[in-house]
Amino acid sequence: MHPLRHLLAAASALTLSALSFAQGRIVVAHDEWTLSNNGFQQGPDAAQFARNVAGWFTGGQPGHFRVWSDDFGLIGSALSQTMTAAGHTWTISTFGTFQLSTLQQYDAVFIGNYFTGINAAVLTQYVQAGGCVYVCAGNVSDALAANAFNPFLANFGLAYGSVFNNIAGLRPISSTHPIFAGVGALFENNGNSILPGSVPNANAQILVSTGASGLYAVYDGRPAAPSSYCTAKVNSQGCTPAISSSGSPSVSSANPFDIRATSVLNQKQGLLFYGYAATAAPFQGGTLCVQPPSRRTPLQGSGGTAAPANDCSGSYSFDFNAWVQSGADPLAVAGQAIFAQYWSRDPATVSTTGLTDALTFVIGN
Repeated sequence: MHPLRHLLAAASALTLSALSFAQGRIVVAHDEWTLSNNGFQQGPDAAQFARNVAGWFTGGQPGHFRVWSDDFGLIGSALSQTMTAAGHTWTISTFGTFQLSTLQQYDAVFIGNYFTGINAAVLTQYVQAGGCVYVCAGNVSDALAANAFNPFLANFGLAYGSVFNNIAGLRPISSTHPIFAGVGALFENNGNSILPGSVPNANAQILVSTGASGLYAVYDGRPAAPSSYCTAKVNSQGCTPAISSSGSPSVSSANPFDIRATSVLNQKQGLLFYGYAATAAPFQGGTLCVQPPSRRTPLQGSGGTAAPANDCSGSYSFDFNAWVQSGADPLAVAGQAIFAQYWSRDPATVSTTGLTDALTFVIGN
């Protein structure tokens, strides 16, 4: 059996003990006035901020949002009109049971001064399952927001202070984060400062502060864009084959997620193989970048210049979304991290094989 087949043959019989699941996003505001009708009047950039938050939650697509609050900062006509004018569904209601199955009917939930039935554990599960949350403080009395929301925020590396910060007025915004694109200032009126949680989280970030008082923060649990890693093997023609991708990995999208290899030898067979962890181990005169167990996809021809020419005009492309949605790999589910590398024929080398660098990504919903 070929060495690569020895490496890959056992993969189908193995399972993983744990998966790395993609999570949702959270925007934390220190005060409720920012998106109130008064906040829109005092701060003309409030509408842009609201649109930015919505777009960050949905990836720029029309969203289905639920305001589970009677907080004046979230139920005003200006905010409602801004969201609906941007193409979003905007539902204001505290009716029903605050449970995961209900929250998952919405792309994001907006919460503030209304604590009846709000369950921190359910809200945490919602974000861990990919849902998004906007939460604002500055509610009624000093410690109310901290007591209500810190059991939720603590799971994501953030917290509210337990006393009001007395920060008021139209405050300048200086941040390059997408939720502040085109936003120069926002109105504040005495909120609860945002603090780092007792357990740090690399995905949590306080974006805007005044002194030691955090005013806006985010948690971003979504996977980063696909990226390359590891080292390719220079082939017999002196070319360095390279892996790349286009599109977004998804268990449901009808659009392709193409994983490509370029600068490979023409008219040679090759295949994409992948696994669930990275490595960097010597292999066939190059570097194995995918930790076994791994799976291989069907053989492909590289095309390129017709024989008898021998050059680096070949390429491969594989639609990983189609593979996932075919059910070929039961482990290829939403949230699963994938590490992929192309292998190909190179008869002029000692091992007779070539290797690209590798690509890592997380499968989305």
